[in-house]
Amino acid sequence: MPDDAASAVLSVETALLVACARARLDPVTAVRVRELSHAVRDWSAVLELARRHRLVPLLHLHLTAAADDALPASVRATLREEFSSNAARNLTLALELLAVADLLQSNAIRALPYKGPTLAQCIYGSLAARQMKDLDILLRPADVDRAVSLLETREYTAVTRVLPGARTGVARGLVERD
Repeated sequence: MPDDAASAVLSVETALLVACARARLDPVTAVRVRELSHAVRDWSAVLELARRHRLVPLLHLHLTAAADDALPASVRATLREEFSSNAARNLTLALELLAVADLLQSNAIRALPYKGPTLAQCIYGSLAARQMKDLDILLRPADVDRAVSLLETREYTAVTRVLPGARTGVARGLVERD
């Protein structure tokens, strides 16, 4: 469905979020973001939608670039604060990922980080542009038990979760930090 047709069935607030849900704004979309921003009547709905869909960083970046003058001061301040908080959290996660990768590598365990900081940097060119809550690392099945033991030295706790469609039905060695 073209952007114009989608916008006809979406509220202005939803259409704005959809327009901002991309790594970069092309010139046409930037104009659309500007137009939609000036038409928004319920900024709290925009913020809530962005939070629910984990798009606050992109909303902040694109609105600041394309329609900063359309933002009420309180919305601008909220977006800036949430963007900064997210950026700080992402930097902490990226540093943790480097430490975990070094730990695994120094113990001859091959690991492949994906999603999280890796995706943010590859797709958006910035750790700050994506909301993330955890780190994801692929390991060879034979290395999982050793990796879990090593991660426990960094105060992680092993958990087991059933994954739909997994060959064994269970993913072992997923860890969460206390």
